[in-house]
Amino acid sequence: MARVEAALAPCAWRRMTVRAIAFRLVAALDGEVLATDDGRVWMVQRTLSACRWRGLTLAGVARQAAAALETWHGSHRQLELELAWLLDSGD
Repeated sequence: MARVEAALAPCAWRRMTVRAIAFRLVAALDGEVLATDDGRVWMVQRTLSACRWRGLTLAGVARQAAAALETWHGSHRQLELELAWLLDSGD
């Protein structure tokens, strides 16, 4: 939570675009420098767009972002497992 607050609290974050918020949240939560087309940003943006995120507290926005990232990570792990299985079964 401290990383999210450090990333958003100094800004007028409720006036930012949902994409800009998503980008900052993913960078803060995952601690990485991001590419502009990072799928994690898309997932957080989609999740925040589905709720009234401007009405949430900073902690609420962080929880929404963390849940979206957990979903993304789970899907990514599943995709990697399926790809490994397909590559192994091709021998």
